[in-house]
Amino acid sequence: MKLQIDTSARLKRWLLPAAIVMLLSSSPAAAAQPADDKWQFTIMPYLWLPTIDGTLQFHGRAGGNPEVNVKANPGDYLSDVEMALMLAFEARKGKWLVMSDVTYMKMSDNTSSVRSVNFNPGLPPNPVSTTLNSGTQTDLYATIWTVAGGYNLVQGPKASLDLIGGARYLKLKATTNWQLTATVTDPGGSGAVFPASGSVTQTGDIWDGIVGVKGRLRLGEGGWFVPYYLDGGKGGSEFTWQAQTGIGYAFSWGDLVLGYRYLAWQQDDNNKTIQDLKLYGFGLGGVFHF
Repeated sequence: MKLQIDTSARLKRWLLPAAIVMLLSSSPAAAAQPADDKWQFTIMPYLWLPTIDGTLQFHGRAGGNPEVNVKANPGDYLSDVEMALMLAFEARKGKWLVMSDVTYMKMSDNTSSVRSVNFNPGLPPNPVSTTLNSGTQTDLYATIWTVAGGYNLVQGPKASLDLIGGARYLKLKATTNWQLTATVTDPGGSGAVFPASGSVTQTGDIWDGIVGVKGRLRLGEGGWFVPYYLDGGKGGSEFTWQAQTGIGYAFSWGDLVLGYRYLAWQQDDNNKTIQDLKLYGFGLGGVFHF
């Protein structure tokens, strides 16, 4: 039996993974620094407000397998954010580098509704009237962490290029509490029922290995530059990848970067909580060198 929960109201607001998620986790501006034997560090707080598009599937609880479909713009979820941390760090010595990025997001009391119940997997779901919904809410916690090492292949006044390899981790925990005014009975006559109230909690996590490239291209003789980043990999997911670019300006204290980033995971496995997830949109970050 499969329950489908409508996220067209405020449940669509949960994944800022999903906010989830690493505006310029590779700190591409830092790649333009000259290579020497001294340690060089960068730290980057940032804000990323992506569009979120994904699917979660719950398992192992009475009432079937609730499936949560999410698609939301930044304006849909900002009011539900209770806590957020978005921070990237990079250290270099000579041509070698290590980097890490962590994004944590907590959202709660996202209003949603039960849209359908599927008592016979493989057949169309049975719609649930909106009049039956008396109150359904979802809480969500999301963590995205990237850690990698790299080697500088190109370092010049006009361009830089780093080769990187590492891992990306995604963890989601979601709890849905549903309230209906009546039970839902299988129209096929099996006698199965979906209870009028209940709760389901599911945690999903994914570890993936990644490889990629990053760097920047200088524009003219001033401080303007174009950062770029591309990676891909697999492991716990069928495939994950991200791409980003934008425009930046180098100041004496560091860099300011406006970028566009696309980050995605693909599972295609009905036994997994995270079926697929895509985050994409603009963000702003400040890179401090020391």
